[in-house]
Amino acid sequence: MRYFKYNRIDYSQDPQIREEYNALLKKEKNEIKKDKMWTRLSLLISTVVLIVYIFVFVAVLIVIPTPNGLLAGVLVEGLKLVHTMVFIPIGIWIAYWVIYPSLEQKFHANYTRTINKYITNSCPALMSYYELEEPYIVTKCYDSSERDFKNQDICLFIVNNELRIATVLVNGFFNMERNIDCYAYMRYELALTQIKNKKPSKYELRSGETYFVLDKNAKKFFDAHFWVNV
Repeated sequence: MRYFKYNRIDYSQDPQIREEYNALLKKEKNEIKKDKMWTRLSLLISTVVLIVYIFVFVAVLIVIPTPNGLLAGVLVEGLKLVHTMVFIPIGIWIAYWVIYPSLEQKFHANYTRTINKYITNSCPALMSYYELEEPYIVTKCYDSSERDFKNQDICLFIVNNELRIATVLVNGFFNMERNIDCYAYMRYELALTQIKNKKPSKYELRSGETYFVLDKNAKKFFDAHFWVNV
């Protein structure tokens, strides 16, 4: 394993690099706006599902008759209360811990695909500057032992059979004002394991004490391009 930083883009005097950088920055800002809109839509859909769930649940409780007998009436009302205390939290969990993250991940994948396509088609000078070549993927890092990678988009790419993991900053993939952090690993240095009981599926990429929590898109990338011929 080795760690290094790509030099800030403003260290380069190449006009084509600067032109591509400015165009990419504008493109990514537009895509980030769309991504935030889809995130809000995911939250709205999840909330609507929860409201419908609660409405149906309450309607079912209302139509259940309460017996005339005191003991039977208390028993039925008690069961209604118990069901409410159990099923309302279940509904909240389904809405915000199952439906919302699934939708958010699906919509965010559209954003990363758009950026991937744009970089490949429109940024040859930038790709050369950062030694970025296909295959590569921009994907989400949900957690990491490294602070700058937590809850960030990152770039995974391969150079001479070496996997490189670089930060992707929110205000532009290749940021003019900062160096780009990068970790580089050979195959034998890494282990990829699925994290149990995580929905949507999450995977931990680990080398010693350093780890990155990634999604299924990263898993597909590794299976197709990095673990092959091992």
